[in-house]
Amino acid sequence: MTQTAETERAKSESWRNADGTFGCGNPGKPKGASHRFNREVLAQLGNLTNKALVALERKLEQGDLKAATFVLARFLPSERVIDVPAEPNGIADALSQGELTPTESNRLALAVKSLKEAAGIDEMRARLDEIEALLIAQNKGRG
Repeated sequence: MTQTAETERAKSESWRNADGTFGCGNPGKPKGASHRFNREVLAQLGNLTNKALVALERKLEQGDLKAATFVLARFLPSERVIDVPAEPNGIADALSQGELTPTESNRLALAVKSLKEAAGIDEMRARLDEIEALLIAQNKGRG
């Protein structure tokens, strides 16, 4: 479709502005909507599933572990779900017992630190509100 044809079509459609953008009251495509091309490609990929599994099985029978590694790396989650220890030294204990990897324990420690900082901010905000209320009450008493 040429640029001229697109411009003419945009002008003829009442739900578009003269420049081709969406008009007032028309938000465009809803969030999460998929294009026809994407739907067709996903359908074709779905049809390939059985063939892909047969090909993977054949590769594994031939001893090609790279194929299995490739598939597993793409489709399995890269991280695991872990239970967070409730006690303060629980992360260090779980790390020393081999229940957590160093990366997992580091991420957990950062998450705990972030939560602690957020709780501190909330506490400071509450204190500031109290001070503000006291100052307002004090100023009303003078006035």
